[in-house]
Amino acid sequence: MRFFKTILILSVMMSVSLSCTSQDSDKSDDNDEQGNREKAAAWIKENYKDVSDLEYETDDNGYLEVHFESDGEDYRADFHQNGEWIETEQSVDWDDLPDAIQEAIEEDFDKDDIAELEYVDNKEKGKFYDVEFKKSGKNRDIMFREDGTRI
Repeated sequence: MRFFKTILILSVMMSVSLSCTSQDSDKSDDNDEQGNREKAAAWIKENYKDVSDLEYETDDNGYLEVHFESDGEDYRADFHQNGEWIETEQSVDWDDLPDAIQEAIEEDFDKDDIAELEYVDNKEKGKFYDVEFKKSGKNRDIMFREDGTRI
């Protein structure tokens, strides 16, 4: 009987210990997420002026996406979950595209098939325009340099 009491007491102690460890881990994840948001916000404020209205979400790729306003313009910036910057995007209108890109699009595509136009500053690819065309299934993205060349 004494053996069973010892086993019962050890089982309860292990259960309580595991529960406490799990709660500490959850708090750590919350602190990491908050810290990563702070890193992202610091990067944005360092690289853009008059920043306001920061809103955070996780996008379909698992990246931290921050929507913000700078100097009256709307932006979206993507960050790895550790707070490292990936890219910043800004929606643009047809008239904002350089002439060379407009000509390249009109030469090879139907302008009416455009779903979205963005100016992108990417850590690895540099600055470019991303043109998203409507297509059955997943839309097609084509990236252009300012001079109209495709990436």
